[in-house]
Amino acid sequence: MEPIADEIERIQSCINDLIGVLAIPAAWAGRGSAQIVETLLNALMGMLRLDFAYAWLKDPSGESPLEVVRFAGSLDLPANPQEMGQLLRGWLGDDSQKWPPRVRNSIRNSDVSIAPIRLGLQDEIGVIVVGSRRDDFPGATERLVLNVAANQAVMGLQETWVLSAQKRVAKELDEKVAWQTRELTAANHELKKEITERSRVEENLRQSESFLLEAQRLSHTGCWKHDASSGTVTISPEVHRIFGIKPEENSLTAEFFFSRVHPADRPGEERKYARALSAKADFESDYPIVLPDGSIKHVHNTGHPV
Repeated sequence: MEPIADEIERIQSCINDLIGVLAIPAAWAGRGSAQIVETLLNALMGMLRLDFAYAWLKDPSGESPLEVVRFAGSLDLPANPQEMGQLLRGWLGDDSQKWPPRVRNSIRNSDVSIAPIRLGLQDEIGVIVVGSRRDDFPGATERLVLNVAANQAVMGLQETWVLSAQKRVAKELDEKVAWQTRELTAANHELKKEITERSRVEENLRQSESFLLEAQRLSHTGCWKHDASSGTVTISPEVHRIFGIKPEENSLTAEFFFSRVHPADRPGEERKYARALSAKADFESDYPIVLPDGSIKHVHNTGHPV
């Protein structure tokens, strides 16, 4: 009956350890990789009565790997995780994929059973190495606990890495949106300044045009523009009054204005204007015009090429 009682006690202990391992992830919410590994190693040290537990984790962002070590104080081992890692690689070899499932080694005149546990199918996440001075370590139930703990660690670390990547992407997106918002705000500010300046210029232009039209009306002076390429003539309102042009007469040409020149002066004025147009020279002339009602006005006309 004693072996049966021992087996029942061992199974109950294993079940309790498994329940404890399965409960560990509840404390990992929002924690980083270092906190997850430290919590797991502390739990394994107590559950399996280990003499040491060591973890080596790769960094998904390409930074230096994370190393953590825990001791029970019964062995004289390096306290520095990096030194402990070098010591273990000296026992197990540099290629973690070729590590044996169990190694019995002597440390400071004490024989220690060392068991490496891969995190991931090809230890792409990292490894956990545990050690105990017990000769039968790790037993079947202890290896079961170690494997379950490794699986829990893999899921917790992968979730942490995914959340970290999402946070990094979200942060980059927020920074990009903030930068674009600043750029857009600056562009809108410049646009508002430009619109304000343009409105001011347009208002000044309207005032200038108003003053010019009023001055032309008072001085009976009008302005004109002859587009030599199209032959069209554009005039100010006062020219309409000077030449007696009706509002509906919009298609004005140089020939139209020469038709208003007194017949006796028309040929000479046409030749004079043609020479100025050909030479792109200033033009100035005095001549009489005959209005539709037969009245005559004397006009002084000037122009310069642009």
